Amino acid sequence: MVEQKIAHIAQVIGDINADVIALAEVENETILKRLNNALGAKKYPYLFYPKKKERVSIESALLSRFPIAKSDSLFMKDQPRGIHRITLKIEQNLLDVYINHWPAHKEKEDERLVYATTLKK
Repeated sequence: MVEQKIAHIAQVIGDINADVIALAEVENETILKRLNNALGAKKYPYLFYPKKKERVSIESALLSRFPIAKSDSLFMKDQPRGIHRITLKIEQNLLDVYINHWPAHKEKEDERLVYATTLKK
């Protein structure tokens, strides 16, 4: 099942052919690398996968055709996933890309506000 999911996602990413792809709900860095390898000739040279908090099963990740100049993560108390800033070097310019995955359920609106407020700051 994992191989089938990777193949389907790789097909979509390959069809999009974007310079930067942010992903949500990636299980671990090994899965990210397997997905990237499944892209074949369209494989991305730069990958970002954060260090996860204990007992967190999924995180956000990034595939990039631009070099990653630096990255850092902000983890909020009582929230499972972090907010990650990845700085990409595009020619002579730097571009900060923020990736994060907020809780989705309506009853978790207060938790989404924690992410929104933190990101705004």
